[in-house]
Amino acid sequence: MDINLLKDTLIEHFNDTVVNQYDSHMDSVPEIAKEAIKKFDDMKYEMASPSKIVFYYRGREVGGFNGQNIMTNKKEGTRIARDKYKTEQYLMEKKVATTKSFIYDANQFEEAKKELEKHTMPFVIKPYNLSSGKGVVMNVNPENVSEAWLNCLKAYEGSTDGAQVIIQPQLPGIEARFLVINEHFSSAILRVPANITGDGNSTIRELIKCKNHLRKQNPHLKKFMIPLNLQLESYLTDIDLNLDSVVQKNRVIFFTSVSNVALGGDTLEISHLVSDNLKRLAESAVEAVPHLKSAGVDIMFSRFNDEEAKVLELNHAANLVMHYYPWKGTPKQPIHDYINDIYEEAQREKKSFGRLKKFIRKRLNN
Repeated sequence: MDINLLKDTLIEHFNDTVVNQYDSHMDSVPEIAKEAIKKFDDMKYEMASPSKIVFYYRGREVGGFNGQNIMTNKKEGTRIARDKYKTEQYLMEKKVATTKSFIYDANQFEEAKKELEKHTMPFVIKPYNLSSGKGVVMNVNPENVSEAWLNCLKAYEGSTDGAQVIIQPQLPGIEARFLVINEHFSSAILRVPANITGDGNSTIRELIKCKNHLRKQNPHLKKFMIPLNLQLESYLTDIDLNLDSVVQKNRVIFFTSVSNVALGGDTLEISHLVSDNLKRLAESAVEAVPHLKSAGVDIMFSRFNDEEAKVLELNHAANLVMHYYPWKGTPKQPIHDYINDIYEEAQREKKSFGRLKKFIRKRLNN
């Protein structure tokens, strides 16, 4: 993540944008889906479990959600998407711009270090099958790889039997989540590491308290406060600041280099800024994986019209609620879009079946 480029992007496009406020407090996929389906008289739903909602068109099952996973994704597609390394192989096979990663078992540290020593660029280390930014370590090189490797394995929170680690070239630019629903671009969210912007009067502690108060009013971000802990204090010490420092007006201070919403990061909706080329790249990434129709696609780019952007990974169970409640920017409605899509598809199938029955009846009468 190019922090300077990110700061410039925030200043240019979001510095004068107000923080969103929301009337709705629906914070789960089933809640939103139940509301969205009300507009269709001939569609019903059934709660198969507390997190699984199934849709029916005139009594026929047509789709649904199982947690964050959209049920038009088949098991084979989700199995591939869970494997970051295998996904990368499919992307390369279909000539979708992506990275070239290395994968190692938890006990292959020495082999991984030797590979890093062959390169001058920094790398990213991440667990191969975890999500939400868990265990991700940036700016890894032969000097700090030992510490990074241990931090990565800690994310498994217990036994590392069978654990694997991916080492990926750290690309220049900024990273955004592109959401693709039924093979069509839906929304793009720039996930920004936890931060505050100085006002010239308030301390960092006061700015964090104020920002956390606003986050508590966001149906999605209310679960993810900026933590006041030793790690944050240590980070501030490294840049000659502390919680009682007053930051000059408009100066942005980041508390981590990882764009993890769960650690207090921001979500900025950027669909209006990204080019059709980047949207098509996201769609192509989903198309490259067999039996996958919907996913979150993480893309690294240097400009909003970047033609050399690369796909980092896919998430078959992408956070859908996040796109309803961005910190800043115009909210989107991917769950509504999905339900509209399956309704229109069901209607088309009904009309086609009706025409087929009419054709058969006509032939039989002749």
